[in-house]
Amino acid sequence: MDDSNVPRLAVLTPVFNDATGLVRTLESLKLQQVLFDWVIVDDGSQPAITVPDNLPFKVKLIRLDLNRGITSALNTGLSHIFQQNYDRIARLDAGDVALPGRFAKQMDAMDSNPQLGALGTWVRLVDEQDQPILVRELPVGNRAIRRRHQRTSGMVHSSVMLDASVAQTAGLYNDTYRYAEDFDLWLRIGRLAELDNLPEILLEVEVRPDSISTGRRKTQVASRMRLLRREFSFKSLGSYTGLIANVGLYLVSFSFSMRAKRLLQRSLGKSPQRRKVL
Repeated sequence: MDDSNVPRLAVLTPVFNDATGLVRTLESLKLQQVLFDWVIVDDGSQPAITVPDNLPFKVKLIRLDLNRGITSALNTGLSHIFQQNYDRIARLDAGDVALPGRFAKQMDAMDSNPQLGALGTWVRLVDEQDQPILVRELPVGNRAIRRRHQRTSGMVHSSVMLDASVAQTAGLYNDTYRYAEDFDLWLRIGRLAELDNLPEILLEVEVRPDSISTGRRKTQVASRMRLLRREFSFKSLGSYTGLIANVGLYLVSFSFSMRAKRLLQRSLGKSPQRRKVL
């Protein structure tokens, strides 16, 4: 590829049998104010994913013959991106909405702080009718995120922008930690560079409680506990409380956890706010 034709940013989106969600994401990408290439990895969808022509950005559609899972799809996309000369990699899942200005604000923040290896944002969760559920206000600052990492991920996966060179040094996603592969990557990047979140809602994620099985959630929490044991420090109180908290999460349902979070936000006088229609 001619370097002069490569923008600084690649947006990575894996997708499996979610053409409708991909259209939703596509519409939000049209409102971004920076140049980027959209790298879509179709993880064996039936029928195969297609994208329209004449978009305001270049699309690289990579088709996998079989469904191999999100970790394999992400690594396929990353391997392609690493072969190009992108400076930044933004994650965005099919069905998610990147709010206007997201990429520009993340690019500016990372340019202003060369020590950043990964930068997330705050996130609004919405239901299938686009009604707000709650806002995830992630910790801000490298130290605060590291403290959060003693019990769970301090960044929302599809909100994150990566420094491409740091990500390449850290390596690909690790399928050993199923459904917590992002948390593992943040921990590895955190050994090489700083982590941060922009304290602004720049991503909307549709939550479908009925599609999230107990088995999958338990697998995710179990993987997270394995990561916490890997990173365990006998001198840190947070290491002990983090493991205990995850044992509790392992025992409760997703719906119970969501209700508890909503009640907590309401008790603090916080509102998830209604989304602006794109």
